[in-house]
Amino acid sequence: MKQFFALLLIILLTIGFSIPLLAQTYYVDFESGSDTSDGLSPVTAWKHAPGDANAAHNPGSVVLSSGATVIFKNGVNYRGTITMKYSGAAGVPITYKGESWGSEKAVIDGADTLETVWTACQSVGEVFDNPNWQNIYYTSYTGDISPFNQIFENGERAYIAQTPNMSDPFWDDQINEYFTVLNGNITRTSLKDDIFLTQAAADYWNSAYIQMWVQPNVIAIKKIISFDPGSHTVYYDSLSSTAIYGDRDQYYSMVNHLSAIDRPGEYVVDETDKKIYYWPYGDIETCKLSISVRNYGIGFNGCSNICIENLKLQGFTSDGAAHAVWNNRTWGDPAENIIIRNNEITHTRTRDGRKGAISLSNVDGATIENNYIHDCQRNSGILIGAKNISIKNNQISKVGYKGIWSMGSEHLQILNNSITECEGTHGNPVSVFTTTNSLTANNFMQATSEVFTFEKNTDMVVHNNIIIGTLENDEENGTNIIRQNGSASSYCYGYAIITNNTLLYSNTNNAIGITSYFDDLGKVSLKNNISDGGPGHETSMQMSRANNLYTGLSWSQEERYGWSLMAGEFIQADLDSIFISHSGSDYRLSENSCARNCGLNPVTIIPAEIKAMFPDYDFSLDYNGNLRGWDGYFDLGALEYQNPDGLNDKNELPLVFSLSQNYPNPFNPITNIEFQIANYDFVTLKIYDILGRKIITLVNGAKPAGKHTAQWNGKNTAGQQVGSGIYYYQIQTGDRHISAKKMLFIR
Repeated sequence: MKQFFALLLIILLTIGFSIPLLAQTYYVDFESGSDTSDGLSPVTAWKHAPGDANAAHNPGSVVLSSGATVIFKNGVNYRGTITMKYSGAAGVPITYKGESWGSEKAVIDGADTLETVWTACQSVGEVFDNPNWQNIYYTSYTGDISPFNQIFENGERAYIAQTPNMSDPFWDDQINEYFTVLNGNITRTSLKDDIFLTQAAADYWNSAYIQMWVQPNVIAIKKIISFDPGSHTVYYDSLSSTAIYGDRDQYYSMVNHLSAIDRPGEYVVDETDKKIYYWPYGDIETCKLSISVRNYGIGFNGCSNICIENLKLQGFTSDGAAHAVWNNRTWGDPAENIIIRNNEITHTRTRDGRKGAISLSNVDGATIENNYIHDCQRNSGILIGAKNISIKNNQISKVGYKGIWSMGSEHLQILNNSITECEGTHGNPVSVFTTTNSLTANNFMQATSEVFTFEKNTDMVVHNNIIIGTLENDEENGTNIIRQNGSASSYCYGYAIITNNTLLYSNTNNAIGITSYFDDLGKVSLKNNISDGGPGHETSMQMSRANNLYTGLSWSQEERYGWSLMAGEFIQADLDSIFISHSGSDYRLSENSCARNCGLNPVTIIPAEIKAMFPDYDFSLDYNGNLRGWDGYFDLGALEYQNPDGLNDKNELPLVFSLSQNYPNPFNPITNIEFQIANYDFVTLKIYDILGRKIITLVNGAKPAGKHTAQWNGKNTAGQQVGSGIYYYQIQTGDRHISAKKMLFIR
């Protein structure tokens, strides 16, 4: 027997252990924990997590091994920054998570509370003749606070006072609401405005900042250095050498000035006297402020085999780059096997924008899934420049730049995401730049201007997506639904496959706005799309183009420019003859839709080289995962027509358990959920949000054998309307059948 164990030990030492023998779980409670405790149970939790620079004693010295788990107490705001030190092993990551301990979400918070003693303003003269002076209070602070540090009142975001007011203060860079500065009245160091800048005192704009729309379509923020009342000119630190367009008017707004506080939730930071002036949302007696002071929550620091899940990360701010989760080691060997899932990320802001709430570079292998990223002013949702990345089933809304932005990635899959409200300057839901081998499929994207943009890619696939502009009062507000940022220096190489997409609401009828900047136009495949216009001129005739339905034509899609319809293509401007209810966000094909039975089999039109790049993706299924060509014919657009009875006209089949895809999907305000059971049974049907929280129970009782339909109106148990986003419905029967599907609600 001793010889057996000796031999076993030699074998294990030779091949390596596949799992840790003692994978440890540690507990962190920022409110009540102690770093002198052992951290091995909820009652002996640590205050700080391993990797926090403030961690002392046990969490400061612990070595995390493969399979170790660090659990944060739910309902507690952890106020710290974590920089990981150790890697897990393949299949047994080191996990940081917030679940199973407490009832609310565990929070990693970038903000600290500010001890406040409020003083009411006593006269209009204290606030530059602001008529709202009786609503304004101030408190002192120590240290350094920038006006662009995010401020929260009892957890609710407050906003820098701005002139002119934005219709929604979150979107502080809406240049259509800015002041206009005439071409010639703006330089790299000064701005002249004879209409607005008419104040008499030279010190009037002290402490204020100016936000300017400059080249290349970005907002620059500069502090006012001086003001010349005589010439109506403000001076500031120099803009970049290319900032001034020179051939057009530009736009600006003023922020952080006491005269601009004119509604609740607005503040000004006096950096000289170290005071915060504020008009509270609620009662000043209960008004507690917290200030963003950290620029990131969790950095995995080049470590591999890491999992971050079930946390809420919020309130990170920086003048340079703010992130909730990122790889803060961009040199050396890449981090491998990173999992970021089931998290909520909100209120992450970089002062001048463009950074990612989740930011991954120098990474080889990562899955970012089932996260809810929202209300990140001036930030992108996910910024990727890495290899072998899967971004799937995320909900991204109201971020101030790009929802998902790939720069220099290799083998990237963007699947089954919902990305909306990316309306910041130069922002849009998805941009794929300088990326090799990318698949963007089964996503819902919506924006007011451009929606999906790309440039300098090699082998790109855009398949099975619903990509639309907005539609308000029958007015289309999208521009290029898909746009190539093409130029002589930004060619795309290899394949560019744009197939089976539903592309709507381009106000220029140019939903596929691509150019001739491809190394081989014959490898540009435009097939099976329902598109509000497309590429024109003679160059589009060189593309592999067929079986598209155009709901409108762009100016360049005219015979005089050398363009004509190709095989299987036709025009139908009446959307009601295509969809069940496009105005109700139901993009399923109607029974008599002209888009039915006139497409090509996507399995045969996708090149074999492309399918080999993405072996786990099934090109035979549509946006909702339904089989294409079930009746022997193939349809256009993202959604294959489905027989309403769900049985593909084979009613002779015996009853079996099944759960159908909801319809319509996306939906607003009501959707139908059909299911079938083989026997009389007890059935529960529940709705959950993307983070797994139950929203409502639709069915909870016995049902006879057969088909049944339940409706959901987008409300929770309390009768409150839920927000736009991804939701799941799950059915369970008494005989242990369990099934779930995803749906998308749009408000």
